[in-house]
Amino acid sequence: MKSATSILVISLFLIGFIVCISSIVNIFTHKTVISYPLQFISACLLIICGTLLIARAELIQIRGRIGDRRGFDELDARVSGLEGKKERISSWKFSDLEHRVDELEKKVRN
Repeated sequence: MKSATSILVISLFLIGFIVCISSIVNIFTHKTVISYPLQFISACLLIICGTLLIARAELIQIRGRIGDRRGFDELDARVSGLEGKKERISSWKFSDLEHRVDELEKKVRN
C-alpha cells in the first residue's frame, strides 16, 4: 500500500472509530438528541469504508506481485503433474506393502 493511500485510509478508519465511540458515549449518557444515533451510523459507515479501502489496496498490491495469468497456468500444470506422480507412487507403495505382507505370511506359515 502506498504511503499516501495508507495515511488517508488509516485516518478515515480512525476518525470513524473515534466518532463512533463518542456517539456511543453520548447515547448511553441519555442525551436523547437525534444527531447522536445518526452520528453513530455515519461513523460505522466510515469504519466500513476504511476497511474496504484497506482490503482493496492490499488486493491491488497482491495482484501486482503475482503478475500475469501465465504464471498461474504454469503453476497449475506443475501441480497437476505432481498430483499424478503422487497417485502412482502411493499406489506403488501400497502394492509393495501388500507384497511384503504376503511374503511375511508365507514365511510364518512355513
